[in-house]
Amino acid sequence: MTDNLIYVAKVLLPGLILSIVTAILTVRLSLRRFYAERWWDRKIEAYTSIFEALYRLKHYCNMKYETDLGERQIPKEMNLEKQWADADMEIGKAIDIGSFVICDDAVSCLRDFRGRPRLDFEDHLIFELAAQESKYLDECISRLKTIAKQDLKLKRRNDANQLLHRTAESRADAASTIR
Repeated sequence: MTDNLIYVAKVLLPGLILSIVTAILTVRLSLRRFYAERWWDRKIEAYTSIFEALYRLKHYCNMKYETDLGERQIPKEMNLEKQWADADMEIGKAIDIGSFVICDDAVSCLRDFRGRPRLDFEDHLIFELAAQESKYLDECISRLKTIAKQDLKLKRRNDANQLLHRTAESRADAASTIR
């Protein structure tokens, strides 16, 4: 009887130990992958909101430029100054707490943008100020695109476009679910 138990233990125990170790490793690897994907999702959300804020700043500059040249009238309900303030606050937030999610090079790029030399309001026309701001924004956006692609490990521009499209779709789905 004891010989049978010893035999059964010799046969079953290694398989049982192997199964337990395999299950533990599988769960750990799955959790690690899940957390890495969630972290990556947070990074793409952070970069997306930064690019959206930079675009709003650029839109503000373009509107001011066209208005000052008399090419366009800004409707009162548009409230460009609030849009500017909100976008500027988003950039400030990305600088202050963004290094928790985005890479240091991206934060440095945004700091450089924030510390850019500016023309004096007293000595220049609005369209000159807006043109200079637009130039700085273009440089910042271009540099940040490169940094974001490296940080997110995107190989091609197509990958980034597909990713942004999927992110926009998921945001739209979430918004429609909330409504």
